[in-house]
Amino acid sequence: MQAIALIRNRLEQRFDPRTGQPLDYPTPGIVGRDPQDSRRMVFPRLDPAVIGLIELKGEEKILLARNRGRNNFFSLIAGYVEPGETIEDAFARETMEETGRRIENLRYWGSQPWPPSGSLMLGFHAETSDVQATCHTDGELEEIRWVTRAELPKLPLATAGSIAHTMIMEWYHGE
Repeated sequence: MQAIALIRNRLEQRFDPRTGQPLDYPTPGIVGRDPQDSRRMVFPRLDPAVIGLIELKGEEKILLARNRGRNNFFSLIAGYVEPGETIEDAFARETMEETGRRIENLRYWGSQPWPPSGSLMLGFHAETSDVQATCHTDGELEEIRWVTRAELPKLPLATAGSIAHTMIMEWYHGE
């Protein structure tokens, strides 16, 4: 993951965003320097994103969805953090926008770097009492469904190694 991040950063961040000067990468690593001011460090852009496993309160079901753009597998609800927004608020907003459901008992799960998109995925676990959507959604998801442990092995899921897959499998195994 670090190698992918290094390559992506050097390809995409060739100029100092403040001065417009070409960046120099004099040492191994991802911090660029302005050749005219070697003390000025330019750190890579990192886009925070949230993702989470949502359980139906009092039931052994989780909410999975297929994205319209990548509809060949089921995954968790996810999205990017907007400027000035906390990660908790971002996950609640994304859940409401994409599924029409309110969440509660939100707790941090863990994180995973995702260099292909320049993201840091911040994982959560939450609950909802909303079986059905409580409002209109943004249409980003092609299918949203409640899934039991017995149904899970029959579904195509997010790629092994992804935070989504890890979180789903932990729930499946009762961890």
